Amino acid sequence: MTQPIGSGVGNPPSRYLSYDDPIDTAAQNFCRNASNVTEGFLCDETTVVSNACRSPTNAVDAFVCDDNKMAGLQHGLWDTVKDTVRMIAGVLIGRMP
Repeated sequence: MTQPIGSGVGNPPSRYLSYDDPIDTAAQNFCRNASNVTEGFLCDETTVVSNACRSPTNAVDAFVCDDNKMAGLQHGLWDTVKDTVRMIAGVLIGRMP
């Protein structure tokens, strides 16, 4: 009986087998040493984000982890986007024949 060809199960793609890629090595080191919210988010490490929010070490972490401030920022940004879209639509509709 013959073996199936290229099932992909258990065989990582060949690009992941090379350990000589300096960008891959730098990314692994970056994620291995992640310690704040931004780094944890970029590396998709929820434990790092959670730990950084428990004891923020910089102003960005403190701001991002403060639910009230972040909610205010999100609402303000959403209002600005809506106002901008209304203004653009008004300009486009006003110029139409």
